[in-house]
Amino acid sequence: MKKQMRKPPLVSGSKKRSDFIKDIGVHAIISRWRRIADRIFSDYGKAYRSAGIDFEPRWFTIFYLLHQTRSPLAIMEIAAILRVTHPAVIQTVESMIRNRLARSVADVADRRSRRIALTDKGRRLAAALEPLWTDFERAWDEVADEIGMDMLTFF
Repeated sequence: MKKQMRKPPLVSGSKKRSDFIKDIGVHAIISRWRRIADRIFSDYGKAYRSAGIDFEPRWFTIFYLLHQTRSPLAIMEIAAILRVTHPAVIQTVESMIRNRLARSVADVADRRSRRIALTDKGRRLAAALEPLWTDFERAWDEVADEIGMDMLTFF
């Protein structure tokens, strides 16, 4: 038997509905995940700003990858390592370049290809971010312990 989707109730005494996304349940899982991700990005942004650091959370994976490898990487290499699209990498890298955190250099082996590296400013920023990243990791570990689940394993 097919289960029917329930209609979200009206909030008593008004014409406003309660949390529509919550009320429609499993059908809204993608929206719910998006809301969670948006909240986490926002909270990370606030943490960076409160520490006096000008850093966008959306830069993190590419920035950290470049910081860890310490050598220029091609756009396609970054996309493959992070398992994201080429256009997504380009969009993020261009934002990092505009903010002088990364630079694009011609690939010696293939002049048509661009390789991306952190600038001196980017490397200095990475050093300033390390303690904050350690704090973030510690906080996530506490959450994992509290709920009894490793978030990375879940995702």
